Amino acid sequence: MRWSQIRKQVREFICPELRAIVDFHVTGYRKAHDDVGEAWITVDGNKVFGAGFYKWWNAFGKLCASRDCLEPQSINNSGFATFSKLYRDTEQNLQNQGLYATDHLICALTDYLNMSLNDAIESKNHLTRAIAMLDRRLGKRRFSKVIIRESDLPIVKLFYQMRAVVISSDVV
Repeated sequence: MRWSQIRKQVREFICPELRAIVDFHVTGYRKAHDDVGEAWITVDGNKVFGAGFYKWWNAFGKLCASRDCLEPQSINNSGFATFSKLYRDTEQNLQNQGLYATDHLICALTDYLNMSLNDAIESKNHLTRAIAMLDRRLGKRRFSKVIIRESDLPIVKLFYQMRAVVISSDVV
């Protein structure tokens, strides 16, 4: 699916009160050798979350080097499973720190479109969970049951607070 279609569909899920102020952006650098760029989320035009491949890859390389997961002895005939686990663990560690590559944001948005609201709220992916806080299907009762974890990224907490303001102002 094209980026413009993903963006449009995700924005349609955002509650009407926040739809005008939350936006998603992706850019590619055509002069980069692989056309990779950045992705970011804005609130009222201010960047609140950013994802970039080069920053992520740099941090990934440093973390892998400190764990020796790219050493030749970790990649042998029987070590592929070990290497794959190290790769996934390192990637998850970076995401828990808030470091995402561009395609991670795009994949999170795409996954979000294909899951139920309950699955999105309980997702281990911080970005999917953050976007679920803005979902128009999230009513007062379900919102009151949402638990913000200490390990949640600031974007999840920000979107939770924004939605709390909207829900509290809905009191008739």
